[in-house]
Amino acid sequence: MDFTEKILQTAKQMCAIGQRTQMGDIALALRDLYDPLGPEEKAQFEAAVIFLLEQRDMRVFDELCWLCGMLEIEEATPVLMELLRDREFASQHGTDIAIALSRQGAGKAAALLMSIVHDGLTSPLLIKRRSPITHSCLIALAGGNSIAAAPYLRMLFDDEMRNGFKSWRAGPEYYWVGGALPMLMVEIVSEFGVDGVDLIKEMFQDTPAEWEAYLKIALSETIRGLVEPGPGGISPPLVSREAVERLREYMASLSATTDYITPALPPMDYFGCGE
Repeated sequence: MDFTEKILQTAKQMCAIGQRTQMGDIALALRDLYDPLGPEEKAQFEAAVIFLLEQRDMRVFDELCWLCGMLEIEEATPVLMELLRDREFASQHGTDIAIALSRQGAGKAAALLMSIVHDGLTSPLLIKRRSPITHSCLIALAGGNSIAAAPYLRMLFDDEMRNGFKSWRAGPEYYWVGGALPMLMVEIVSEFGVDGVDLIKEMFQDTPAEWEAYLKIALSETIRGLVEPGPGGISPPLVSREAVERLREYMASLSATTDYITPALPPMDYFGCGE
């Protein structure tokens, strides 16, 4: 069977006039096509996915990135790394490329991911620091090498506090912590257990008292990610009860007082036009 053609036909059929598809629907349909295959056919299917990614076939590119991530196709790593190195292409599709990396692949791509993350998070431009590409590469890095991502915990949080939100008098429940910070902490605790909790506590030493209520929100989301199923019923990571309890104790030790309001930003700063 020509799986390259089969993949394209499946995508075309789902995008036919009158059929509504949301992002990820084609990837799920292709996974259903993949699951019943035998080992040899699965290898051929994966080779077809890698070929279409390498060709940058935009009819299916984003959906194949989702599929690649779901199937954890490690053999796609060299192609995905080349796509990330193409800065112009990655500026449009880097988020999907990062999602496509398997955990092992992200470990192999750690140096490249760190370069992208460091370039983004140390930029003077707010739009670059908070770009989806920067955060997606950081999440991928945490999945492949959580200790390499750990130094960015405080950098993310501090930037969020200074530039990311306006606190409401209604309370910290209106503070949206974002996805990257809790996901990083989930990876660290999943890999290192109690030692991971100690590392997180060390990273957040000397957090200003007026920020602690918002750090509690991030820790609460982290605990939820450690004990509750993820989207689609994905099982939570295996982590010791002691590690979760230590994280709860740390969260309880922080102030619940909400008295911080971020400074106003220059109007054009977000768009990279401020001084």
